[in-house]
Amino acid sequence: MITPEARSIPDLLDNALQQASALVSNEIALARAEMSEKVAHVGRGAAMIAVGALLATPAIVVILMAIASLMVDRGFAPWSANLLTGLVALALGALVIWAGASRFTARELMPRATMDEIRRDRVAVKEMVR
Repeated sequence: MITPEARSIPDLLDNALQQASALVSNEIALARAEMSEKVAHVGRGAAMIAVGALLATPAIVVILMAIASLMVDRGFAPWSANLLTGLVALALGALVIWAGASRFTARELMPRATMDEIRRDRVAVKEMVR
């Protein structure tokens, strides 16, 4: 067996290239695994939102009808009670959509663990080269 002190420069370069190749392969595998996990997380969240919306829609309609009916009993014209109730519901719905959409930004979906690992590897390689 060749001792580390007796290895030639081409052997050392070949070994370094092999280790760098293995490191890149490992980083790619980590990135794939992390992105797969994030996509699955987003998919589960979207499915839960869809089911919740499907279940909540009829209840919201009935509640809005009751609010409009109460407003009519309090002296509003039926058309104005319905319009006001609808506009308030629309505004609240827009706020909820905006809040939900803000959670699907590129920053939220970024593979943070992979990026941290690449930074650590870059520092380690720089230290090894010195």
